[in-house]
Amino acid sequence: KQLILYPEIKTNKFKYSPHKKINQIIILGRIAPNKRIDESIKVFAKSKIKYNLVIIGGATPDSEDYIKYLTQIAKEYDIESRIEFIKNPSFEKLKETVEQSKILIECQRDISLTMTSIECLAAGVVVLVHKNGGTFKEVLENGKYGIGFESIKEGGEKLKKIIKALEIKKIRPEKFIGRVEFFSENKFKERLKTIL
Repeated sequence: KQLILYPEIKTNKFKYSPHKKINQIIILGRIAPNKRIDESIKVFAKSKIKYNLVIIGGATPDSEDYIKYLTQIAKEYDIESRIEFIKNPSFEKLKETVEQSKILIECQRDISLTMTSIECLAAGVVVLVHKNGGTFKEVLENGKYGIGFESIKEGGEKLKKIIKALEIKKIRPEKFIGRVEFFSENKFKERLKTIL
């Protein structure tokens, strides 16, 4: 039997505080083309919801050109006024933004799990990801702890449904927070001992 050693994630740094939540969606990670942020913006736009979108993460040498491209997409969908870019945030700013957000959108594909999705779960953020990636399979357990989609159109529809479900308390972020323990420092140490 093959044992997978998942990375240790400092999940205790993020807290779920329902009173901090605002009508905000987050895209979290390096601001670079391989993150497919353009697709995440389109998912947000297709949902036609009246939330704000924050794109937050580290900047790379090609980030400025990519942000111009993303801003152009936002203009085409007439959502530019509701999108904010935060480059190279301090940890405190990152933590505050994650804890305020209600939903994470992630469109990356053909990758292993992302630490950002686990940090978001710890803060009670509902994770909406593309199904073709490790986050959906390994972190969300194929939809048990979050929501997956296969196209931009479907992503927009699912986003709309998540917001309605949050409003009527059909989705309870507390359920997802329990999943985070699996990736905690203590669980990492336990798995490491079994390997060594």
